[in-house]
Amino acid sequence: MTGRATAKGLFALLFFLALGGACGGGAQSPSLTPFPSRAASTPALPSPAPSTTAPAPARALPDRDLLDLAKRFRGVPANTAMVARNSPYSYNVGDQQRFSLLNLDTPRIVTISATLRRITDHAYFFVEDGSPYTEEALSQIGSDFESLVYPTVHNRFGTEWTPGVDSDPRITVLHANLSGAGGYFSADDEYPVVIVPNSNEREMVYLDAGALGSPGPAYNALLAHELQHLVHWHADPGEESWVNEGLSQVSAEELGGGSDWLSSFLAQPDTQLNYWPPLSESGIHYAASELFCSYLLDHYGGRERAKELLAEQGDGIAGINEYLAQFGTDFGRVFADWVVANYLDTADGAYSHKQVDARTRTVTT
Repeated sequence: MTGRATAKGLFALLFFLALGGACGGGAQSPSLTPFPSRAASTPALPSPAPSTTAPAPARALPDRDLLDLAKRFRGVPANTAMVARNSPYSYNVGDQQRFSLLNLDTPRIVTISATLRRITDHAYFFVEDGSPYTEEALSQIGSDFESLVYPTVHNRFGTEWTPGVDSDPRITVLHANLSGAGGYFSADDEYPVVIVPNSNEREMVYLDAGALGSPGPAYNALLAHELQHLVHWHADPGEESWVNEGLSQVSAEELGGGSDWLSSFLAQPDTQLNYWPPLSESGIHYAASELFCSYLLDHYGGRERAKELLAEQGDGIAGINEYLAQFGTDFGRVFADWVVANYLDTADGAYSHKQVDARTRTVTT
């Protein structure tokens, strides 16, 4: 067998295994981010993907409308507004606030108390009572947020809903014990409690309190990841998880992070791209989605145009096709080039990764 035939056979195998036939479901709430350190050094075998034999639905299902559902099935008044208050909070540093929080150990919703430790132009930084922190760390975190994280995410991906459900232009960043997750975003918080009883009624993201011990690039990347989810919900609340998470990883890359599980994916390049597993099995899928989304943006429009991709209302592959139409191509062709790029990673051209050093490991049997 010639080298060319071998390469063609490998490409065909990787193409069909990596794409799979099942389309990922819509974005789930909350969107959980595991700690990179939780990824095993030797990747575990991927869980079986859902059956690929079922035909695709004839048309896309509409996004879930919680306000409409609450009106129809819970007796919420027809004139219920989507805002929880009509004026901003009048917080001062030192104020305490109670929050609903997802406990992953149980799992269940719990209520915690947190204290406001820092206010910046665009954010409130709360710390769960009893969690250690230093004023020096919070000072750097607040400064980096205003000078690096917030403007970078806005430039690349767009803006969150503002002044939003709480009529306050500042977002809330809550640091708490997340029981194993690095952070998360919950779309439930974008609704008044009359619609979602456990809502915190504000634009907010959650970070594990342990992140307070490492201000700088690692913290900024984690916050940028969650902030992209907040922005993405405003642009396209029904986006499929694999696209949403991939773009959040690109957001982390822009702040010096990302690529946490890249080696695990390159060792198993047949991992299905458009499938999202439970949190405990998701590390390798973060890497696959990140690598594809970074390739997509770097070759088609640049990362500064990511906001255009978010604005497309099609979800998953459909939304990517809508974005790629302006470049005269589609997901299938870009995906095929990406698979080859994962194998070759040439210096430039269609088979290169412009900002990530990536090449599939060669396996001999």
